[in-house]
Amino acid sequence: MPLEFDRFHPWTLPHKVALACIALVCVSVILAFWNGRGRKWRTPVTAGVALLSGATFLANQFKQAIDHGGDPQHWLPLHLCHVTLAMAIFAAWRKRTVPYEFAYFFGIGGTAQALLTPNLQEAFPQFEYFTFFICHGGILVLVALMTVAFQMRPRPGAVMRMIIAGNAYMAVAAVANALTGANFGYLAHKPENKSLLDMLGPWPTYILWMELIGVALLLLLYAPWYLMDRTNTRDEAPEADLA
Repeated sequence: MPLEFDRFHPWTLPHKVALACIALVCVSVILAFWNGRGRKWRTPVTAGVALLSGATFLANQFKQAIDHGGDPQHWLPLHLCHVTLAMAIFAAWRKRTVPYEFAYFFGIGGTAQALLTPNLQEAFPQFEYFTFFICHGGILVLVALMTVAFQMRPRPGAVMRMIIAGNAYMAVAAVANALTGANFGYLAHKPENKSLLDMLGPWPTYILWMELIGVALLLLLYAPWYLMDRTNTRDEAPEADLA
């Protein structure tokens, strides 16, 4: 398909290049900081990614407010990826477990899906194209940095904490939608562009499916840490007394 510079089209060359760049940065971060390597660089690199992502997000919200006459739907930072980016930046700054868990679960489970099926209007090389992929990619890079470079991880009870946090977000988003007519969390209707939600039935059925699939993703993303803990517990258990 030839390149089009007026409106974003998924899985054209600019989309594939953006995904490849994000994947390359994430893999590079993992390799650079794996097994304790590069400790002296982890703080400045993390700060740089956080500053770039945060500044890009603020610039985008400012431009959206100007372009859309202050319409809250376009500048209020209440989409799930907005909240996830804020949590990722806070976790990178303060190294707090719960914000990290939010960024880990909703970043990998939600932001990755947003990158694969972007609700994006402007195509390369327009401003929104760059801000979208920098901000969403920044979440995944920050999660990779905190996990590998700082050896942070979800703690026992993380799944229940994130179920509560996710439903709290949905409650706030629903109230904001009712007050502003916005579509935060895609609770009022599905995204304009094609997405995985198109496979989950009409409103409000797809919201229930979102909840169920979200819980399944939380369990799936916690499974490696649960299995690792079980393995370590068995390895550390004292051998039975055979005398």
